[in-house]
Amino acid sequence: MVKFLHTADWQLGMTLDIEQLSVGAREQLAVICRLACAAIVSPDGGGAPVVIDDALGWSDPTRLQSMGAAIAAAGRDCQVIVLTCTPGRYAHVGNAEVVRLPM
Repeated sequence: MVKFLHTADWQLGMTLDIEQLSVGAREQLAVICRLACAAIVSPDGGGAPVVIDDALGWSDPTRLQSMGAAIAAAGRDCQVIVLTCTPGRYAHVGNAEVVRLPM
């Protein structure tokens, strides 16, 4: 885990060490960082691929909805591949192509 990463609560004027965040918040932050990196390396809209492997298991339903919107927004500019055994977790992604693998 990265030890020097801090998050800030601008409303409260606080800075937190990454270890002070919940597991779900750390997971969400990791996904958002990967989506942002994909957008940065491909600013012309060509999009770098992002693979999300069964993340967001610690996220509550409200945050899953927000993360689904973030993944959907990123998917307009880059390819986002989500591997999961719990597809309901990504129900809020929106206009996604779902490919189910045979069991």
